[in-house]
Amino acid sequence: MTAPDDELRARFDETIPGRESPRGHYGSPSILAMDGLARQRHFTSGAAKPPAVHHLFGLTPTRASPGRATFSAPASPWLLGTAGVFHGGVAPMVADAPLSSSVITELGPNQIVTTAALSFDFVRPADPSAGRIVAESTSEHVGRNLGLSSCEVTDAAGRLLAYGIARHVVLSIDPEEQASDVDPTQQVPVDEAATYDGPDPWERPVEGEVLSPELWDRPGLELAEAWCADELPRPPYQVLTGCTPVDCREGWVRWIAPASGWWCSPAPYLYGGMLAMFAESTLSAAFTTVSPAGRVAAVVDLNVRFLRPVFPDGGVLDAQAEVVHAGRNLRVATCEIHDGRGKLAVLAEASAVLVPPTFFSDAASGDAELPTDP
Repeated sequence: MTAPDDELRARFDETIPGRESPRGHYGSPSILAMDGLARQRHFTSGAAKPPAVHHLFGLTPTRASPGRATFSAPASPWLLGTAGVFHGGVAPMVADAPLSSSVITELGPNQIVTTAALSFDFVRPADPSAGRIVAESTSEHVGRNLGLSSCEVTDAAGRLLAYGIARHVVLSIDPEEQASDVDPTQQVPVDEAATYDGPDPWERPVEGEVLSPELWDRPGLELAEAWCADELPRPPYQVLTGCTPVDCREGWVRWIAPASGWWCSPAPYLYGGMLAMFAESTLSAAFTTVSPAGRVAAVVDLNVRFLRPVFPDGGVLDAQAEVVHAGRNLRVATCEIHDGRGKLAVLAEASAVLVPPTFFSDAASGDAELPTDP
């Protein structure tokens, strides 16, 4: 008899993390002997072998200066969600790296940061016509134990897509635990079995499908049930990341995702931006279950708290989201993500407003902003 976890993992078989060993490398531990700005410039210069999230999305550091950091990713069709635009989780996926990096540039040797919380307000959606998704961050405060940073997420034309802030914990590492010689070339691969034949996932022909416009005339709960039952095709970002809906009812959903090395940054645990992206996906799906026919929930803000690191141990991440308020137009939902051991790892909350399905394509190609009138 198949174990429940095996049945859940089978849902990943048609996704990139489910069928391929992750490409990429972790950062060299000895690099911590360098000050923070030197570390970030090492990554920005291209001297380091890139992490897995770079190979998955094309996420790349482009600038590091005192108190500032910029990352960008191609506006790939792989990032498309069910409504034919990038969902809100793309912004924290791109922005978490520079939010941390801007604080790191002001640290000394043997100091690191870990992100404790992210908060985003979304301005407008984007689609592949955006060219690139760019996140530029500034450190607002760096103390002995606390770091604060802010960022703007824009498209290639400079249009504001989202604004985010982050709170970080500053930690000191015992120098005796570090190598005496700095050798940033000594990097460990995320997976020894990975092969690099052919392009990275984000560079390949896109897989998956967005929802046909006429299907939005169905009640949202009916659509959510069809996705959980694999009766509707996955959108591209789900194929790319492995995020998968498995159960739902009115006002509640359950999603799963692989604790895969594909989700790792240079640190040997899952990138916070990926966990935030997963949380936003689950929250958005919960809003769908209470959306009437002909209306779509547009997430306008997202708040995420990280409670513990999540490691790429091959386990199944379990996210459950519940709508706690469903007014005439404003909806609010909360989400919990547990790791493969059942430990609570992430708490998140979001609000959304109802819009017609055509809003997303109109806003992505024009100057319309997300409505906020409840």
